[in-house]
Parts: sequence; C-alpha cells; structure tokens
Amino acid sequence: EEAAEAEFERQLEGLILDSGAAPTPEAVFAADSAEVVAEALNLLAVNLDCRGNERGSQLLFLHALRIRRRLFGPAHPEVASTYNNLANLLRSPLVAGGAGRAYHSGEVRAQVEALYRRAIAIRERVGPHSPQLAASLTNLSVLLGRSGDAADEAEAERLLRRGLAIRERVFGQEHPEVAHSLHSLANHYQFQRKDFTRAEGLYERALRMREQYYERNSDRVAQTLNCIAALKRAQGHDQRSEELYLETLSIRRELSGGRHSETQKTAAALLRLYQKQGKSREAAQLKRDLSAWRREAPADATAAFLHASVRPNPPFSAVPEGFRLLHAVTGHQGYVLKHIAQESRANKVTAELGATDGGDAGGRRASPSTVLEQAAALELHIVASSEEALRRAQQLCEAHLKKVHEQMASWARGHASSRRSSRGSAAGSSRRESPAS
Repeated sequence: EEAAEAEFERQLEGLILDSGAAPTPEAVFAADSAEVVAEALNLLAVNLDCRGNERGSQLLFLHALRIRRRLFGPAHPEVASTYNNLANLLRSPLVAGGAGRAYHSGEVRAQVEALYRRAIAIRERVGPHSPQLAASLTNLSVLLGRSGDAADEAEAERLLRRGLAIRERVFGQEHPEVAHSLHSLANHYQFQRKDFTRAEGLYERALRMREQYYERNSDRVAQTLNCIAALKRAQGHDQRSEELYLETLSIRRELSGGRHSETQKTAAALLRLYQKQGKSREAAQLKRDLSAWRREAPADATAAFLHASVRPNPPFSAVPEGFRLLHAVTGHQGYVLKHIAQESRANKVTAELGATDGGDAGGRRASPSTVLEQAAALELHIVASSEEALRRAQQLCEAHLKKVHEQMASWARGHASSRRSSRGSAAGSSRRESPAS
C-alpha cells in the first residue's frame, strides 16, 4: 500500500509539473475562507470545462486540489471529488473520436486512471453505496472500455453494473441518475460488446426515463437519441437511423447552435449516412451547413488571418537530459497554448520543433544531437484575425517561453545537486566499506 501511495504521488506530481500551474499563494491556505475558496474554484473549473476552456479548468482544479489536500489531508471526500473532476477533464481527449483514439498516450492515461482509482478508494471508505462512488465507477468504466483490451472491457462492465446497482438502491428504479447508468451500459454493449439487442433495450429504458424527467427537446434525450440512431445504422435500419439523426440534430441546433461540437458530430454522422444512401442532394446541403458552422468564428470572423512566429530568446540550445521540453512548452494536452489563444483571442497557437536532415525518419528514435538541433529551432506559430489579438498572443508567447527557460534552469540545478549528493553518498559508502589498513 505504501508503494501504491508513493506511485500515485509521483504521478500527481508529474501531472502538476506538466500543467505548468503556478504555485498556489500561501495566503490562501491560511485564510479563514480557504474551504469556501476551494469549493468556488472547483465549481468554476467545472463551469469552464463545460464551456470548452480546458486550460483554465485544469488550473483551477489543481489549485482547488492543493487547498483541499492541505486543509483536509489526501484522503478526504472533498479531495476525492476534485480527483474525479480533474480526471473527467483529462479523460476527454483520450476517448474522443471513437474507441482507442489517443489511448496510447500512456503516461496521461495512467495519470487519469490513477486519479479515478484514488477517488474510488476514498469514496469506498465513506460508504459502499454512495451516489458519488457510483459516479466514479461509471467514469472509470468509460476510460477502460475504450482501451481495446479484453480485461479492461470486462472490468468496465463490472464497474457499470455496480454503479447501476448503487443508483437503483439509492434512487429507485425510475430516476435520471439510473437513466445515466443505463445509457452508459448501453453504450458499452453497442460499441464494445457489439450486442445490439441488449444495447437497444437499455437505451429504450434510459430514453423513457429521460423523457419523463426532462422533456423531448433536451440535451439528455438528444444524447440517447443520437446513440440509438447509430445503433439503427449498425443494424442496417437506415431509414429509422436517418429519422433519429434528424431529430437529434434539430434538438442540438436549437439548444446549442451549429458551432457546438455535439451538433457537428451529429451532422457528420448524418452526412455519412446520406452518402451511404446515395442521397446526394441532402448530403450536399448538409455538407455546406457543416462547413459554415466550422468556419464560424468570434466577432472578427471576416478579417483576413494574420500569422506570426515567436522564437525563444535565447534558443533552447542546451536542453538538460530528462527535461521534457515540448511538454513544458505546450503543457498537458496542449492546454498552455490553448490558454494563450483564449486569453489573446487568437484563433490558434501551435508549437513546432525544427526539422533537420537527421530527423526521426521511419519512426526511428532521433539522436541526441538531432534532438538538440530541433529544440534550438523550436518556435510558436500564431494565427489571429486581428492585429490586437496577434500582438497580445506574441506577448503571452514570449513571456511563456521565458518561463520555460526558467523551469529548465531550475530542473538542471536540481538534477546537478541530486547527482552530487549521489556521488557523495557513494564515495562515503565506499570509504566506510574499505578494510582498515
């Protein structure tokens, strides 16, 4: 158990380091309102996640986590809540776009799984039948179910069934939370087990409950309708699938607009169905609509795109061994660069390592000299629709690259000190073990 605890702390430390989060001010921990501040940060982080601001959400979750761990200790239910919420945020890019996509981002996946399992362990101690435990069980099942590994998929099903049993015990047979478990279990049977009959029965139960507690024109109902549409297509019932996709698309456009990712996912699925059916006229119109939604941008959308590049000054010409330069520059899942884009209102900020003749051809590992050449040529590329956004993004990029230089120098000093201590310990041990003359 001590080894598992140490491994979790190591993973958590790595996650925080990758995030580039600034230290939480000490004054916050000492304040009488620290507990309220942590709750406010946690709620705001959830709100930012719902609005698509992943970078801001991650930073707020980490500050809330630090405060709660300091106030309550590492095994408190409020700490478990933050572990769970942070894992939900970091899981999204791992499971987006279908089974297995980005799954082999191994270190990130391990961090997310560790957060879920720690939240589950804490919530098990509180009580084996709590709705909060059911939520974490269900959340972990989504991660495991997308791995493509048979053992993971089997565990995912066990977790889903246990979560469903807990919710039925707590809420009864007819409740929105029970509907959520039924919907998740149906997804598992459709996409992992390919058991369409069992999936359809579970979807229908979930749909009936959601219509009862919400209304037909709601995001929860649209979620289940969309999955049933996919199921009908897989069964070869194209006409019924088309009807359900059209209804889902209508609901999502009305509730969220064409720019929302869920609206566009439904439109893309319907477009593929139209193309399969040979409905060229409907496909052409939907394709135009989808292209228009994807092109939509805030305020300055009609302006010509402006471009700029920012290089570190001085260049990263001496990267210490073990320092993860690209992680430091981009942040976890690119959140640092997304945050710069959001703060500056730029359209996009990306990082590129310089290409060299000795590059990583054919999947071979680049040599140390090649890595240094690429690092020295690293630059950030900015795309913006206004001069103001471009200038602001350039300023934020320059400040960020300066901070990475400081992080790299700190890393180098720390590891140099560690190596000296190790050599000193080894020398002392050698002297102690030498026989007396």
